[in-house]
Amino acid sequence: MSGNPVDHENGSLETLETYQDWLNTLEQLRNENDLVALNQAYQNFSQEYFLPPEIWLQWINDERKRLLRQDLESANTRGLEVVERALNETLYSFEIWSLYLDLSVELFEYGKLSENVVRERFEQAVTQVALDFRDGWKIFEKYWDFEDKYGNKDNVSKLKLRCASLPFARYPEVLLEAADEEIRQRIARNQRKREERNKYEELISQLDISKEAEQIIEMESVVNTWKMYAEFETTVDLMRAKMIYERGLRSCYYVPDLWLLYLGFLTEYLPSSNLNTQVARKAFSCVPNSLEIAKYAMRSQERSDHGFHELSNIFWKAWSVMSMFPEHLVELSFSYLHCLRRLCADERLDKKYFSEILNDFQKTFDNDVLASADPNCQILRFIASCFQVVLKETLESIRNVWEQMLRKHGKLANTWLRYIQWEIHQQQYENARRLFRRGIHTLVEEVEILAQEWIGFEGLYGDISQYEKALKVTSERKTFCRRISKQPLPSSIANPLSSQREEYRNKSKRMKTKKEDSDNQIISSLSKSPRDSSFGARKWHKDVHTIFVSNLPKTTTEEEFQSLFQSVNGFLEARLVKDKEGVPKGFGYVEFQNDTGVLEALKADQSMFLGQKIIVKRSKPPKLQKSSTPSRRIGIGTGLRNDETEVFNVNEEESAKDLEESSTQATSQTSWTQDDFRRWIRESSLH
Repeated sequence: MSGNPVDHENGSLETLETYQDWLNTLEQLRNENDLVALNQAYQNFSQEYFLPPEIWLQWINDERKRLLRQDLESANTRGLEVVERALNETLYSFEIWSLYLDLSVELFEYGKLSENVVRERFEQAVTQVALDFRDGWKIFEKYWDFEDKYGNKDNVSKLKLRCASLPFARYPEVLLEAADEEIRQRIARNQRKREERNKYEELISQLDISKEAEQIIEMESVVNTWKMYAEFETTVDLMRAKMIYERGLRSCYYVPDLWLLYLGFLTEYLPSSNLNTQVARKAFSCVPNSLEIAKYAMRSQERSDHGFHELSNIFWKAWSVMSMFPEHLVELSFSYLHCLRRLCADERLDKKYFSEILNDFQKTFDNDVLASADPNCQILRFIASCFQVVLKETLESIRNVWEQMLRKHGKLANTWLRYIQWEIHQQQYENARRLFRRGIHTLVEEVEILAQEWIGFEGLYGDISQYEKALKVTSERKTFCRRISKQPLPSSIANPLSSQREEYRNKSKRMKTKKEDSDNQIISSLSKSPRDSSFGARKWHKDVHTIFVSNLPKTTTEEEFQSLFQSVNGFLEARLVKDKEGVPKGFGYVEFQNDTGVLEALKADQSMFLGQKIIVKRSKPPKLQKSSTPSRRIGIGTGLRNDETEVFNVNEEESAKDLEESSTQATSQTSWTQDDFRRWIRESSLH
């Protein structure tokens, strides 16, 4: 048997993982005749899952069997309690209603229930299940038998007339053989209605026969059959239609389509909040992986009076089963937050608690797949709006949310425009102007959109100098972006010599132990050598994927330099070189993940940036002091010894000056040759 065992000593169940585990456990306890533990298992099972009528009937029979050891009265009393709970928590079941009436009559015979109470229960059953086309007549038959034996005999003829007035698949023999002409006429008038319903009942019978024969049945055909039957009853009797939907769900509990049809029917024709909430929770319990049902269950719970915690439980259970579908998580989260916002606005949810939930959601965007599935920042925009409108938080906390949007979706013009519009709404025009500048130097594909908006903004809020500056900067940036987009990378050098790099790595792995130790000692020496650089210590071989940018305006800020190549594929970081007083020297370095980004960035050479033509070239590796034995080559298989090798002592500040001087000279070579790459690979193999 799968699942966890039952703890007989403590009378409690360990956590079982699946629905089938619970069924197996119930069967085991039933075979062991441990009826006390079996009752506890049923209790726990009903708290974890929605139980179909079949399980409730087993529970009732097992409970009566357990209590029959004491006396029949106790067994029936306890059985009646479980039946009443089943009627509230499961779908339509003629069998449970029939058992409910039988137990009520037995308790009446023991003097535990009055005649009027039993009669009220019969009337309730007539309303709930006596409309069943297949079996409803059985309720009337039980009813008039009770009246004939214990109640008012005058009611018997009235009940027979009521039964004859309704269309059933068949009628009791006592009615078909009755001498009363009125009963005969009523049965005859129902003939057409019986024929109409028989068509649908025959279709359902065919489905049942196919299922018993273990034939493959398309679930779509099952749903359509019940849908047609229910839609027909909707035009005749709404309670019959409700019964048809619930009959159909008993054959396909785990099909979301039929649940959604039923929920739609209840919303349109029987808009009782309690009924809708109960059915929505039952649907969610059966199909927790359905996005639409989860959203419906949350909205239904929002309208109920059960409080926030039930709503939260639905959301987090749905979140756990939909975690593999990020696009579903976005829609689910959005629906949940809307429910909470309305609860907060209606003062049914504390604002402080609502703020904590929003902050938790905001944090999920840093490490969760939810961020990549929400390119339009719907959730973060909603959070920012709630901070502003509902919670009336400080502007700084709202800006933090917007900045988070830019970090995740800063390549979309729509994100920048929404943030800028918010700043304009706050009348923070300087902040909006700074965002325009940042956005222009970040976007590539959608730079035209933001450029047009910036010019319009300065035309409305700026003076002549600000307007002309916007025209100039946007024009330069658009030219730069067009140059990048019109010069695709040659396929032959998109990923240079990757196979040769791998070949050299494999050779390196086959080197002798002595040579490997020597290489490790050199690397260790390099890591310990002093570095004096304005932009921090780093291994020189990373310069393979680094460019040198010079002729920058001395007023360039770190933020503006960062945004210059931020949109290039593989961008890692940009470092603006400054003097001891923190004043930019007019040049800097930009590092990429691979050579693809370097080649793309080199196209920006001689382009305009903040009114000046910038120079973009490859960064040269630091100067290397060769070994004291010139006959030995630094590379693979040299086996350099510590006593004949000097540590590479790299002064990057000096190297940066050399690069600055060399960058002002014209050069016709913008890419490396195959020999250049081979030489670099040999020299970097030590690392």
